[in-house]
Amino acid sequence: MKLMCRLVNFIDPQQSATSSIQPEIQLLDRDLRQLESFMASLHSRLPGLSLFDFLIDFLFRMTSLDSLHTFMGRINEYLVRDDPEKEETEEGLPVMGQIGGNAVLRQSSLLGSFCKRCFLAFDSLSFDAVLHLWEYIETFREPYRAHWEKIRKRMEALKMDGLDLTTFGVDGLREEILSRERAADESDDGGDDDGDSPDFLKSLIPKPPPVHCIAAENLETLLEFQISVFERYGGTLPDEIRYVLQSMIATNKPLPTSAHYVQYLDAFRDKDYEAAFDHLHRFYDYTMNSRGRTHYQYALFTLATLQAEFGFYSEAMKAVDEAITVARENKDNHCLNYILSWLYSFLQSHRDCKPPASLSSLEQISQFLRIRAKETSFSLYSLSYQSEVEQLVPSGGSLTQAFESLIKSKYINAISNSAFAAGNLSLVASGLWMRCGSAALAHLALDLYSWIPERKLNALLTIEMGVRKAKLYFLQGRLPECFDLLLSLKHIAHGSQWHQQLWHPKFLMLHLARRLNEGKLQEAKYLFQKLSGVAAVDTEIAHDIYYYQRIWDIKYGNTSEALESMWTELEESERKGEGKPDLLYQVRLMVLYAKQLVYDSGIGLQCTGSHGLFSSQNEATMAAAGGDLGGLPPRAVTLVLRIIKIADTAALAQFACEGVILLAAISIAENEPADALALLDGILPRVCKTEKLFFFFSLKGLRTNRF
Repeated sequence: MKLMCRLVNFIDPQQSATSSIQPEIQLLDRDLRQLESFMASLHSRLPGLSLFDFLIDFLFRMTSLDSLHTFMGRINEYLVRDDPEKEETEEGLPVMGQIGGNAVLRQSSLLGSFCKRCFLAFDSLSFDAVLHLWEYIETFREPYRAHWEKIRKRMEALKMDGLDLTTFGVDGLREEILSRERAADESDDGGDDDGDSPDFLKSLIPKPPPVHCIAAENLETLLEFQISVFERYGGTLPDEIRYVLQSMIATNKPLPTSAHYVQYLDAFRDKDYEAAFDHLHRFYDYTMNSRGRTHYQYALFTLATLQAEFGFYSEAMKAVDEAITVARENKDNHCLNYILSWLYSFLQSHRDCKPPASLSSLEQISQFLRIRAKETSFSLYSLSYQSEVEQLVPSGGSLTQAFESLIKSKYINAISNSAFAAGNLSLVASGLWMRCGSAALAHLALDLYSWIPERKLNALLTIEMGVRKAKLYFLQGRLPECFDLLLSLKHIAHGSQWHQQLWHPKFLMLHLARRLNEGKLQEAKYLFQKLSGVAAVDTEIAHDIYYYQRIWDIKYGNTSEALESMWTELEESERKGEGKPDLLYQVRLMVLYAKQLVYDSGIGLQCTGSHGLFSSQNEATMAAAGGDLGGLPPRAVTLVLRIIKIADTAALAQFACEGVILLAAISIAENEPADALALLDGILPRVCKTEKLFFFFSLKGLRTNRF
């Protein structure tokens, strides 16, 4: 009994029978050395031999697959049903069995249930699986072959002394199995007349791959852990887990429910829509069969994220609307807050999409998140303030309020110690400092992310941080550092197609800007073709591509068409109202348009249209006030003043400085160099703080009168 308990404990080392959550994942990769330590305190009745020695002898006496079948087939004869009519001993145990004089086990007992499961599991194995099991047994016992040789010599010496070793075996089956083996060996020896060596025949059989055993419960725990790693830190599916899942599918073994979700995440990151949709459907089909409608809102929300990732925005909004309704019905506030947080971020980056019918506006979502997120999760509470910053800054809101929300989010992160929220906060803070024109503080905000422990780093945030820092390097003219940093992120981006589609367009975009600055228009045109497919799914990339296309047109000589296109785009963005894009894109385009009017005034006069942003009344007023502007169109002065006003209100320091430089150029055109010098002296400290190289070229353009 003690021996069986030790063996069961060795096979299934569960720390507590009442514990529902394992403290760590334990794989079945034990060896005989560990088993020897388990049986160290169990001694036999023979001097010089332990029970572990008998076990080793038993393992090596099993010399063929037939021996394994015989042993497993006789296990069932050691079990007895719980029949009250059966005769029992005074201690309440069944009567001794007739096989080897050993006691049988009740099927309802712990050891009896274990043996019964072993018998049934082995009986249901296919031939290939049994063959793999036998190969694993041979590998399992091989390190103790030299030890077995010593045991065999000791046993032979005891037999010569007249001792019967059959009563000292591990169980009564040992001698019967050994007798069968001896008979089989004699028959094999007698029939070996054809000269074929058994070793030679064995070498002709292909050796099966090694067998790795893992408990179903441990596999489920492992997959759930992998899901948490996926959702927190990103990354790709490890090859070991992929191999286990593919092996189970190849052998038609039923997969754990969580395995379908792991495969969904893997397909989602590889941008395989059909596979991702299929695995997601399978996962929630099995889950809802066991848990009912309580998880229906999670299924709808996950479907919405899948549809949104592949550009099916209308279907995504319908799924989100239904998920919000079901979450409210089930009173799942945590899920509701998570859905609204994702929806808020999505609508911020996709302003053309309308909120679901159950929600009126972004402001309503923001207010709800600030009120309710604190009750469920500090991370969501912090993200709600970060979302407020992301809402205020693009629309030209209060800069003071944006910094207040940023400080509140930072304080909450310090309390909750959330690595993901802290990383996202660094990204938001760097964007805010970049708009304010402080490159040093933007670099510092990005460097804070590198202080997070590596095991808590998120792959997606790591790529976004690296791309943002590379863009800062580019604006500062530090091109080698910029592209070296981008190339250092290549191995992370290539691990997943999802990460690749985030990194590669930004990499190409900076290369495009570099080629345009160098005047290599043919190479830039080739990069435009490579980026054409990305603009349809990424709003930021679409704005950047349009901006650089207008620069390409100007450098190529199509200035008139470029100005007409920019004029139309500016008026269209003004008419969009609430759904208009970030002011940064609008002001950047206005600056480019104004540069052409200032430095090429003759071309600027060819552009028609006198409504929207730049009314004819303003032009007439400026013309009457300024008289002859040195050949410059009145529209240029109106536009430059509007640029300075909007950029200063929206905290776009870079473009405010650009507007002042253009205004200085106009003053020079009016033969007012003293006014131009005063304007430049006023912005010089701000220009030095931004550390942007293109200001040097803008200032140089005042002297050379070139764009």
